[in-house]
Amino acid sequence: MLLVYLYIFGANLSFNERLSISTEYDSNVYRSVINSSEGIYSDFDIKAQSDMNIKISSGRNLLRLNLVNGGKLFINESDANAIVNQVDLFYNYNLKYIYPEMGITLKDITTANTMQDYTTFMPYIAANISTGTFLFRIFGGVEKFIFDYSSNYSYLSPTAGILLSTRLDENIRLQLNYAYKYSIYDSYAYKKVGNLEGNDLLLARTTDKRSDNNHNFSIRFNYESDILISLAYNPEINISNSAGESVFRQRFQLTLSTQIIYDIYLNLLLSIMISSFSDGILVSDEILLLSDNENRNYIILKLSREVFKKTFLELKYSYYYSEYSNYATRFTRYVLSLGLCFKF
Repeated sequence: MLLVYLYIFGANLSFNERLSISTEYDSNVYRSVINSSEGIYSDFDIKAQSDMNIKISSGRNLLRLNLVNGGKLFINESDANAIVNQVDLFYNYNLKYIYPEMGITLKDITTANTMQDYTTFMPYIAANISTGTFLFRIFGGVEKFIFDYSSNYSYLSPTAGILLSTRLDENIRLQLNYAYKYSIYDSYAYKKVGNLEGNDLLLARTTDKRSDNNHNFSIRFNYESDILISLAYNPEINISNSAGESVFRQRFQLTLSTQIIYDIYLNLLLSIMISSFSDGILVSDEILLLSDNENRNYIILKLSREVFKKTFLELKYSYYYSEYSNYATRFTRYVLSLGLCFKF
């Protein structure tokens, strides 16, 4: 059917794929916190992932499909075996300088123990204005997030935002971004009725549904030459009617990519996060169990080298850390991986 469409409308098809397989050592398989009752478990795993990108263009029309499929198989801790599937589909129409766009994003994570299972679905519309050196983007959509293990953290979120990007000179690009999200949770809000030892909150449930107003800003400088350097500052304000969930969070990020010796490429990602909770600290499953990078300080170092045509050997080290205001509860984890990447 796709080939018939391409023939009738004279469309062009382009395709690329990245396939990787690696073995990893994970020092904290279940994302547990120190001083929690769960204990800390480490294990080796085998990880495989496919990233496929398909682009169909015809005249002013452009359709893109991105597919990510992957999984982890642990040697001993089989409860943590996981499968990840993600689909991004979007279409835009070229009006020379204006590009109307619409799209859908769907992501699903399934694990054997179900404690980290979630599904997120987001349709959106956007408009892009581009002059080559300048880009203005405005978008709006609705996100549905389902946390399978506990519906307390499932929500529906209308969201909207703008992005400004401009090239200051041949090598430097400045990007400004603002996004707003209003989240309506399936669970009820909590109110603070006291403090426990160590600054943890003593809470009581109310009859009101939890709702959050989230404001997310970012400013980023990119330097692009023989070396790529990216510096970003990302302040985030989350205002919630549920005690312990309102937070002012600041992220400072550095990205560096360059070729070093013997045709080896170095990629470095560093993120430092500072959080200030307005009414104390609440260490919840939502904070502790979701994506690696979302609420962590982290450093990720990757070395890669082409060993055969379109075949790369990759060595990667990732370290994640979070410490909360009561100091008794903190998160630490590192992952070391070695694998091959094939590009088609």
